Amino acid sequence: MAGSAMARTHTPTSEPGLLHQRLAGALFRAVGVRWISSGHCTRRGNPHCTSFDGLRAATFAGLMALKGASHCHLTVSGGTEAGHAAGRYSHGAGYKLDLLPNRCLDTYIPHHFEHVPTRGDGAAQYRAPGPVTFARERSHWDVTFGGVPDSLTGRKGAKTSPDHEPDKTGRPEDRPGTEQADKSGVGHGRSPGAPGTAKADRDRRNVDGLSDGDDDDADD
Repeated sequence: MAGSAMARTHTPTSEPGLLHQRLAGALFRAVGVRWISSGHCTRRGNPHCTSFDGLRAATFAGLMALKGASHCHLTVSGGTEAGHAAGRYSHGAGYKLDLLPNRCLDTYIPHHFEHVPTRGDGAAQYRAPGPVTFARERSHWDVTFGGVPDSLTGRKGAKTSPDHEPDKTGRPEDRPGTEQADKSGVGHGRSPGAPGTAKADRDRRNVDGLSDGDDDDADD
């Protein structure tokens, strides 16, 4: 039973340029990027999980460009799992990742990238080369990697400011601010402005909930 569940959860995708869960999890661990899940699982069909099955290799490369340029600590709170809005450049298509906000990202993104028109749901948006688009939702940064930028140092050419919090191996993760978390809000199949849910609250409490081996679980 466990073996068949593992096979269903971690079957490699056949489409070129897409990662399967086991490989993606290993890559994230290797570069020091952590992820959270309210359900402590990675099953793509479960909206309470955080899955990287079907993530585009170009999306991973874009995330590494952001990490290298910003020196920010990155924690992924959403990947290719069900529950996000559909579309060509969607989570399900492997182009998007949700990142937990922290002082470093909240400073770096607006100071380095072009502010573009606000999204229809009210989320402030910033555009980087690639193109890469950052939308600041209430509980996270919704990041669309439409291409692979050479770097993400930003058009303004500014350097990381002294008050940024650099990524330090082994230190506790930055937690989101005091704003109301809403991982199940806009972009996850809910109407704009939907109130936070118990799932979002669990996400906040489970920032340190996943160990390095949790991407290989067989789910509940």
